[in-house]
Amino acid sequence: MTRVTIEYDPHGNITAYSARGHSGFAESGRDIVCAAASVLLQTAVYGLTEVAGTDPEVTVDERTAALAVVLEQGVTNEQEQKRQAILQSMRLGLLELQRQFPKNISIAERRCN
Repeated sequence: MTRVTIEYDPHGNITAYSARGHSGFAESGRDIVCAAASVLLQTAVYGLTEVAGTDPEVTVDERTAALAVVLEQGVTNEQEQKRQAILQSMRLGLLELQRQFPKNISIAERRCN
């Protein structure tokens, strides 16, 4: 199962997200759930850098199929608005994927203090 965690600050802004594991829907190279999750997660990184103009900390471990993204602090209000729009779009896509394939992907959301 692919497990995604989305972290929020006390104001409800997404500050980090991570994913780990293969969905197990199909064999590697044919797994549509894994492919869909990967596209959503990685496209968000591209949006954060290219659209919002920010530089998130991105860690990838191909051996364990893990991705971790942590947003940097000290961005402008405009950059933050763009980041949140990008990340909320990613979140909506992941939640829909979980609705359609609940045995293959789980989304955990947690608020950090």
